[in-house]
Amino acid sequence: MVAGEVQKLSMNTAQAVEQIEQILEDINQSVLKIVSSIDTMSNKIQTQASVTEEINNTTETINEMSTQLLVLIQNLD
Repeated sequence: MVAGEVQKLSMNTAQAVEQIEQILEDINQSVLKIVSSIDTMSNKIQTQASVTEEINNTTETINEMSTQLLVLIQNLD
């Protein structure tokens, strides 16, 4: 009787270990997807920062040219 209970307990333990392994694999896959998403977002943020910097530089250039044009117009008077 005891041997049968030990065998049943052993089988239940083996099944539980398999379930735990599957859960851990699922968690690992989810973490890998999250890391990939974070990398993608980081790259997009870096690209957006570069574009924003370029827009700022262009805006500064336009402002400087507008100021120069205003000075030229004022000098015409």
